[in-house]
Amino acid sequence: MNKRLALAIALIFLSSLAVSVPLIKSQSVNNIVINPDGSVTGTNAIQQVGNTYTLTDNITGNIEVQKSYAVLNGSGYRLTGGIDLNDPNNYPIIKNNYPNLSISNVTIENFYITNGAITSNGGGNYTIYDNYLSGDASISLIGNCYYTNITYCTIIGSNTTQAIVMIDGADYNKITECNIIGGFAEDFSLNNTLDRNYWGNYLTEHPNAKKIDNSGIWNLPYSAASEQDNHPLVQPVAIPLTGASTAAVLEFPTLAILPLFFFSLLFVAVIVRHRKTPKLSK
Repeated sequence: MNKRLALAIALIFLSSLAVSVPLIKSQSVNNIVINPDGSVTGTNAIQQVGNTYTLTDNITGNIEVQKSYAVLNGSGYRLTGGIDLNDPNNYPIIKNNYPNLSISNVTIENFYITNGAITSNGGGNYTIYDNYLSGDASISLIGNCYYTNITYCTIIGSNTTQAIVMIDGADYNKITECNIIGGFAEDFSLNNTLDRNYWGNYLTEHPNAKKIDNSGIWNLPYSAASEQDNHPLVQPVAIPLTGASTAAVLEFPTLAILPLFFFSLLFVAVIVRHRKTPKLSK
């Protein structure tokens, strides 16, 4: 097959695929509440099945959970958090004393608040699993917040704030197998467990550390506040976010692809015409 013809056919194929891809746009919302009775107000981008609440789109706004034993599944979508106007402390996601909440599979970044992507003022027994969190104090547990498990998360702080902050009686919480970029801070909190985490500044703190054989663990513990990770990881943990793909959440207008599609058709027509034109004998 003529190389130019093959190239043109490939262009048409790729253009047709691009045109057929369903486009998902981010919804603009303000304050979103999962109410004590289980109902959802403020968005139609959360699907409820029993006690499980699943994001079906990217969301801009605050999700306030007021129901115990709720499971919030991000399904791989992105939450850009905002300010909860009903709470003078600007707490997003979790607030007050609603225990046994689970948050998983969500990306939270570029939020414009000061207290973190996931914040609790009291409560406890939270499960925070398989999330990507980025910003000022990405996780803040405040005031008598106990027995929270944080695992398989990438947690990134800012230049001025730690990635994880536990203050005023946030005790007996556990952080394992996370990527922590920005450190860990405690204030009047004790007995929290750190184990098998990847620390972004580990080699800055321990430039002479060595790997322990093929264990994937450094030979020196990582100290953070009053706690210590005795098995710091050499390599970052692979975070298994699933659901919405990166391509699906990008906004890309279909009309921008149509010129490529028609240009490819024209290109093929010219090549076919050229191939059919008889060559003049000399």
